[in-house]
Amino acid sequence: MAKSKAWTEAFTGRGLTILSSAPPDSTPRLSVLTDGKGVVVGTLFETGYEEHGPQLRLDQETTDRVVVSGGQELLSRFWGHYVAFIQDPDARLTHILRDPCGATPCFYTHVNGVDVLCSFVDDIAELNGVRFSINWDSVRAYFLSNHFINTRTGLSELTELLPGQRLTWRSSNRPVTSSLWNPVAIGGAPNLQSYEATREDFRIVTERCVGAWARAGGSVLVRMSGGLDSSIVAGLVRRASENGVLGVHFVNRGYEAFELGLAREASAHAGIQLVEQTFDRATISFRAAASGPRLARPTKQLLGTDADAKLIEICKITGAQTVMGGHGGDSIFLQRSIAGDALTDYLRIKGLGRDIWRVAYDTAVLLESSIWHVGKDAALKVIRGRRWNADTLLEDAKVSPHQLLTQESIASTSPESLTSMWLAEATDLPNGKSEQLRNILALRNYHPARGHALAHNAVHPLISQPLVELALRTPTYLFSFGGADRALERDAFRDCIPASVARRYNKGFVNHSVIASVVDDLDYIREFVLGGSCVRSGLLDCRKVERLVTSEQLLQGQGIGALMDLVAVESWLAPWNA
Repeated sequence: MAKSKAWTEAFTGRGLTILSSAPPDSTPRLSVLTDGKGVVVGTLFETGYEEHGPQLRLDQETTDRVVVSGGQELLSRFWGHYVAFIQDPDARLTHILRDPCGATPCFYTHVNGVDVLCSFVDDIAELNGVRFSINWDSVRAYFLSNHFINTRTGLSELTELLPGQRLTWRSSNRPVTSSLWNPVAIGGAPNLQSYEATREDFRIVTERCVGAWARAGGSVLVRMSGGLDSSIVAGLVRRASENGVLGVHFVNRGYEAFELGLAREASAHAGIQLVEQTFDRATISFRAAASGPRLARPTKQLLGTDADAKLIEICKITGAQTVMGGHGGDSIFLQRSIAGDALTDYLRIKGLGRDIWRVAYDTAVLLESSIWHVGKDAALKVIRGRRWNADTLLEDAKVSPHQLLTQESIASTSPESLTSMWLAEATDLPNGKSEQLRNILALRNYHPARGHALAHNAVHPLISQPLVELALRTPTYLFSFGGADRALERDAFRDCIPASVARRYNKGFVNHSVIASVVDDLDYIREFVLGGSCVRSGLLDCRKVERLVTSEQLLQGQGIGALMDLVAVESWLAPWNA
């Protein structure tokens, strides 16, 4: 799990040097601009020509357009997972651009007169002159809401370049940040076509995205939960890949037996072999989580150490080169829990249109409510001008019975750490689209977070720019056509999955195995968090923490999310305090 020492020079330009520390058995993929004007680090596809594979070199005409546009041409003509380094010698500018889906992390700091950028802060933490200190304001913000991320990290001296943002240097001046990709503008221009045309678009775009990753990824291992999204991805990968495809299902204690049964049916339907991986003890190794690499901010992802290790082992045994999954489908295809404002959105977009009664009925069925109740609620929101507001979510978090912060800690949290540029603008969107945008922006939390821990390429193909943009342009009332949860997704990909998966409307019960892991290691967790930095510093209400770490409360399913947040923060702090 140690960071890589195998540094190689990937690019050298005027005042710019790019070093790569590729994981074992992996080579960094680069797309080179002509005339030494830059390089795109990562995987880059040309929109509409994905079958040609990743772009390895941009021709003179394309390079000139990319340079003159300051990188905007990349976002318009290409997509993928990348950080682009662009040099404009005529204007004496250097641009750093991160792709809109943010699969490749990008952080920056200033050390001894040099601007240093990195994907994993652990790689630069021991450089001469580097000093990082904990940003406790960001830690407090994490406890209040970790569903979105802004430019602030958990370290005072480290800033994140957000997806779709560009960092620009001119001579010796300090860099300037700007945004080239605006998801609010995309969501604010809905595509008002029919349900049938929208369904066809989703099928085509999803096939393009999944197919591109499948062909570029070599042999693929698909994480299959038995759910809708991973089953669809497995089916599309198998159809597109010319290499080997395997599925893997983690069998955990307390995990419902039908999850494994559905994973088996989905793999058989796709025509791929399923690896059934069991855990010898607990699903989560909390001790291992506290001894991992240093990260830029707290994240629950760091608790997945044992699963990461097993994936690495399976990849080595099977020869799989890429790990894929169905992460992101809930947000892209608008799961039930974030689809409740479909009628409100319809009224804001179309007013009293001819489909209003159908949308009202669909929403009532989806929410298991009456058509009169959802109609009244939507009408009042429109008439009174009640808009979606991220501040309301934060106010609810502050008074949650499982909120561990003291009132003093909540009051001292700065507004800057609790805001996000796009969420501030999202109030201009229809209510349901704002909530979908919030969930889509949070999807980058799914991307690999443990630095060099995962030795193989990890891709979430549903979190691809063309698919994200299509989802943002699609009115929310089309996703649950007929009143079914994610009806559009089920309809578009019905031939890719077995009927048992298509009929499944409930989510998995992974919390059972998580609770079992916590109860197994409760003595260690209690000592770890009660003696941890957050309690010692007075950040948390000690009485609430003590009540939280009891087997009685956990076995009732109370506060498991709050406990996992607390363990994640302390596990994140441990390597920095070592």
